[in-house]
Amino acid sequence: MPCCLAVATEPTSYPSFTATPVGQTTSTAEFKQKTDTIFVILDASSSTNTTYEGNDAGDSKLDVEKQFLYRLNKTIPANVNVSTGIQSFGSGHCLGWGLTKQAQEISRHSATDFQTGLDQTECASGGSPLNKALAQASTDLDSAKGNIALLIVGDGQQLPSDTTTEAQALKDKFGNRLCIYSVWVGNDYDKDGQFVLQELSNISKCGTSANVADLSSSSAMANYVESMLYTKAAVKPVVGRSRYRGEKQLHP
Repeated sequence: MPCCLAVATEPTSYPSFTATPVGQTTSTAEFKQKTDTIFVILDASSSTNTTYEGNDAGDSKLDVEKQFLYRLNKTIPANVNVSTGIQSFGSGHCLGWGLTKQAQEISRHSATDFQTGLDQTECASGGSPLNKALAQASTDLDSAKGNIALLIVGDGQQLPSDTTTEAQALKDKFGNRLCIYSVWVGNDYDKDGQFVLQELSNISKCGTSANVADLSSSSAMANYVESMLYTKAAVKPVVGRSRYRGEKQLHP
């Protein structure tokens, strides 16, 4: 497909989705927030115009990417203090004749604002300059607070050879603050792209790489978001307390 050709598409449809609550502390488990910023890099290159074969809906890979992020947005707790941002990559008119496009600048997470940003990516065109998106993220993330989850969503196809170099540069810059997550949205013949995304996640030594096919249910999405946002620890039973409230322990 020529580098800057876009395929006319219908607006992405979002199937009904009811989110499962996440990060709920119980008598046996305690959750502590570990991530302060989620920054999404979305593949809007021409290869994502291809039909996704992992379901029977006939959606494009771009549609499936956006549907995944729709579910992610629905699952992020409304009361969590986290910032989000979205950047897409490709080329041609779908990207405003640039190689990257900021769909939502980093700001306090709002489900409405995130969805509005997601809807900014209306079509896909051009090559796959993920390297340029990672380089741009190095600047965009300067305003990010705390620990960062960089989430790359795409098929991993036709990526420039220096993509891993740019990912390593990001890790070197932000150090332990940065974890790289990736979600592969591809068909069987795109398997090499899955390995590339896995390699990018491995660079950070704290992110994960997943197949979008495994993240369609509300429970699977809840587990995914929970692992990205929180650490989970078992609550230890308190022992040795006095039977009487306020009683002081006497020591010889």
